[in-house]
Amino acid sequence: FNNGAYTIVFSCNDTYGNMGSNSVSFAVDTVPPAITLNYPQTLTYINNNTFYFNYTPYSPIGLGTCQLWGNWTGTWALNQSNWTTINNTINQFNATLNDGTYKWNVWCNSSIGTTYDWSPQGNQTFIIDTTYPTVNLTSPLNKTYTTNSIDLNYTRNDTYLNTCWYTDDGGYTNNILANCNNITYSANEDSTTLILYVNDSANNINSTNVTFFVDSIIPNINIQTSFANNSYLNYNTSIIINLTISDTNLNTCWYNDNLGINTTFTCGTNLSLDLSEDFHTIYIWANDSLNNKNSNQISFTPDATYPIINITSISTTTGSQTITFDFRVTETNLDTCKYSITNSTGGIDGLYENISVTCGASGTTATVSSYNTFNLTVYSLDLAGNENSTTEIFTTVAGGGGGGGGGGGTTIINVTSNKTYCGDGI
Repeated sequence: FNNGAYTIVFSCNDTYGNMGSNSVSFAVDTVPPAITLNYPQTLTYINNNTFYFNYTPYSPIGLGTCQLWGNWTGTWALNQSNWTTINNTINQFNATLNDGTYKWNVWCNSSIGTTYDWSPQGNQTFIIDTTYPTVNLTSPLNKTYTTNSIDLNYTRNDTYLNTCWYTDDGGYTNNILANCNNITYSANEDSTTLILYVNDSANNINSTNVTFFVDSIIPNINIQTSFANNSYLNYNTSIIINLTISDTNLNTCWYNDNLGINTTFTCGTNLSLDLSEDFHTIYIWANDSLNNKNSNQISFTPDATYPIINITSISTTTGSQTITFDFRVTETNLDTCKYSITNSTGGIDGLYENISVTCGASGTTATVSSYNTFNLTVYSLDLAGNENSTTEIFTTVAGGGGGGGGGGGTTIINVTSNKTYCGDGI
C-alpha cells in the first residue's frame, strides 16, 4: 500500500442469500509531514513586537499536532502547540516578543503519530527592531545663504542602519545618500524645505527637516548711453547715464567717479552728472539684501573747451605767389588741423580748401593763383568735436621794373591781431 488511509470490507453470503460483512480501517504512514516556514525567514527584520509565524504543513494521511519552538526564553523550548492544524494550508502561531534576535522552527507529526519531523529549512533567524533611528541635521541651518553650494551634514545612529535620503521638492524626488555620508548639496535659489530621512533594516523611518533661503545671484547692471565707452563729449553738464538694474532682492544703488566718494541714488532712476573737463570712469554699484554686489562702469572725457589757434607769422617774397606760414594750437585733446585760402570776395583760391596740416607745424607753404590780397584760415578740431578757426590777411606783390634798385626781398607780414572764430563747421 502507498502512504494513506484505507478501509477493507469483508463480505460473505450463504446459499439462501443471507449476507454478512465486516471491515477494518488502517493507515500506511511512512513519510513524515513536510513543513514550509513561510514567515519570518532567516534575516527577516520585523518592526512590531506582536506578529505571526506563518507555516504550511502537509501529510498524506493528515496532520496531528504542530508545535512552535524557539529560543526567546533563553533556551530552545516549545512555545505553542496547535492540534487543529489545517493540512496543506498556511497556519499561524501568534507571538509577542521584545526587540532582539531569535530563532524558530516548527515540528509536526502525522494524524496517527507514527511519523514526525522538523521543517527541512532548519531553524530560521529573525530580528525584531522597533527602535527608530536617531538623526540630527547640522547643515543647512534655518537661515539665508549667498551660495548654492551648501554642506549637507548630519549625524545618524541605529544598530541596523539601512538607508539615508533627502527630498527638497516635497517628496517628488528622493535622493539617496550613499553610505549615509555627508555631501555638498547644490541648493536652488529662493526658499527650500529640505527633509532628511533615515531608516533601518526593519524600515523604522525617522526624519528631520529645515527651511532655508538662497540668494546667490548678483544684481544685473546695464548701462545705456548715447555715446560709446571711452568717448570724448563736447559738453560736461547734464551727462545722462541711463541704467537698468535688476535683482529679486535689490537693496541699494550707488556710484563713484574714478573710485572716489560713493554717492547713493535711488535704484531704478538714471544719472545726470555735471563733471570736470578731464577723464572720468563712472562706476555703478548695486547690492541685494544679502549684500551680493555687482558693478559696471563707463569711461569718457568731457571737453567743452574749443581749441585756441594763433597764426604766428605769414611770409612771402616780392614777385612770388608762394607764402610760408606758422601757427600754434592750444588744446588738451587735439585731433586734426586744416587750412583754407580764400580771395577778397570769399571764394576759395584754387584747391586750397580744407587742406590737412600737422597741428602746430612751422614752415607750411602754399602758392596762390595771383598777386592779390587773400585770407588764410586755419581750423583745429579736438576729439570731442569742438572746432575753432582763426583768419589772417596777406597780400602777394608782383616784382617792380627799373634799374639801380635791389632785387625782390622777403616780406614779413607781422601778425599782431588774430581774428579768432568759434564754432563747428566754420
